[in-house]
Amino acid sequence: MTTLTPKELATQIGTDPKTVRKFLRSTEGLDRKVGKGHRWSIEAKQVKGLKSRFGKWDAARREEIARNAAARAEAARNAVEDPETTEDEVEEVEELEN
Repeated sequence: MTTLTPKELATQIGTDPKTVRKFLRSTEGLDRKVGKGHRWSIEAKQVKGLKSRFGKWDAARREEIARNAAARAEAARNAVEDPETTEDEVEEVEELEN
C-alpha cells in the first residue's frame, strides 16, 4: 500500500500542505480522522476522490472568503459615509476584519 504525506498530496492536487491539512481536518476530508498530534497517511488510491472533494471544498471556502471581504468592505464604506458611526459599529467592522 503506497501512502502519501499531506505535502505530496498538495503537490498532486495543486495546492499547499497547510491548505491540505485544513481540508483533511474538515468534514469533507478523509472519512477517518487521525488523533491530535498524529501524522496523516493518505493512501495513493484515495487521491482521485480527494482531489474531487478538495475542489468542491476549496471553491466553497473561496466563496466564503469573498463574501466576508465584501461584507467588510461594505461595513467600512458605511462607517465612512455615516459621520455618526457609533463605537460599537466600528468594533463590529474591526471584528469582521479579524
